[in-house]
Amino acid sequence: MLPAILEYAAPTTLDEAIALIDSRGDAIFDAGNPSLIHDLKARRLDVSLLIDLRRLPGMDMIVVSDAAIEIGGAVTLRTLAADTRVLQHFPALAAAAESAGDPQSRGMTTIAGSIDYDRAESPLASVLMALGASMTLHESAKGVTRTVADALADNVGRMILSSFSVPLSPGTCTTDSYLHPASLAPLVSVAVYNSGDTRRVAIAGSVRRAVVADSIEAALSGCDWFDVLGFSAEYRAARAQVMAGRLGA
Repeated sequence: MLPAILEYAAPTTLDEAIALIDSRGDAIFDAGNPSLIHDLKARRLDVSLLIDLRRLPGMDMIVVSDAAIEIGGAVTLRTLAADTRVLQHFPALAAAAESAGDPQSRGMTTIAGSIDYDRAESPLASVLMALGASMTLHESAKGVTRTVADALADNVGRMILSSFSVPLSPGTCTTDSYLHPASLAPLVSVAVYNSGDTRRVAIAGSVRRAVVADSIEAALSGCDWFDVLGFSAEYRAARAQVMAGRLGA
């Protein structure tokens, strides 16, 4: 079921989208995540206006420069996992996209929808943080750039996530996820980035806030695990430590 009254809008400009969000305190925007629609149908969200951001121009592009790969927020996880440029430069990011949910949901879920709505539960969160990626957020047409780690640590509220920038570097990033056997939701997602003396270890999954640090011990010390029936916090922390060791942390 859906709320008794649910209006729908699909703005075609960023200014129009921002104006719609600002005009309604109970509006919610959909950057592309089926979980949001499921929650609306189940009336877990008290909203009266759904704003579809997937028609905003330029948000479905992947562009490679000398310094970074720019990924539009409306790029689907299926597209991300199959893109040859992403596979070449960031195979861990492609692997994280491929591990998210089932094939049908990957075709509907966008990278912005995954990070904005799933947040710490997204398997992409750990990889993007380990890679030192940033994202552009808008509460006005100008936008601000934040690292993914900082943005996920704070409450970015009703800001529109338009794109990601992943810096090209000589380092390597590897990732692994331990999925719930029934729901396929990631219980633990770990990503490890190594480049010379630089190391970043990131943990996402069934945590209230994704964390990144320079060692698995430091990352685990910042984890606040939420309850999952049958999988204790101690067990998930132990899995994360084993996974990080296999990934070279």
